[in-house]
Amino acid sequence: MFLLLSFTWIIAGITAEIPPAMHYRVKNSSLCLHIKPPGYQEYEWLFEKDLIVHSKNIKTKYKDKVDYNPKNGSLCITKLNETDSGTYSLSFINSDDERAIETHKLIVEETVPRPFIRSSPLHFNLSADPCNITVNCSVQGDWVCSVCDNNSCTISQRSLFSKVNITIFLHNRVIVCSGNNNVTKSNVSESMEGMCFGQSNPEPENVIKNRHLLLG
Repeated sequence: MFLLLSFTWIIAGITAEIPPAMHYRVKNSSLCLHIKPPGYQEYEWLFEKDLIVHSKNIKTKYKDKVDYNPKNGSLCITKLNETDSGTYSLSFINSDDERAIETHKLIVEETVPRPFIRSSPLHFNLSADPCNITVNCSVQGDWVCSVCDNNSCTISQRSLFSKVNITIFLHNRVIVCSGNNNVTKSNVSESMEGMCFGQSNPEPENVIKNRHLLLG
């Protein structure tokens, strides 16, 4: 998780802005925003432009959503869902009796489900020579298509505007389909064995038939 404290100082009518602190959380978890150092005065928390806390009082609509500590100005947001994503701003009077604003950017994401993998050889090899395998890896509505050989996988197509980052790679002749976002990751794998190298010395069809007759 990337965290960078951000302050906007308003001095003599001049505003200096620094990018907000970034927070990534999984759905149904919580996030506590702390001010460093504590001990400032006149805390006021906002979500986007909507007031959450003012004069140590929590706005009615947020009473079941946040926990506020008036002693140090910290704000904890609970039961997170996608609608809680956005910018949270803390306005306060610092030790120099100046009005300052600290901002935090929250992104809430769901747990990445298990990917679905579908693969098939482009050409069936009867020897141990390399072969090409087409692989489709999908996570919900997002997908990636690759062509894999003995050494690597090369992406041929992918869905646009994906919410999940999908990668396909090889590990010891095992095709791995991996899906991740900023908070969770999920993998599924499938061996290349059998798709290209499972029948290196196939028996002629008439030999198989004769064996069945003898055994019968």
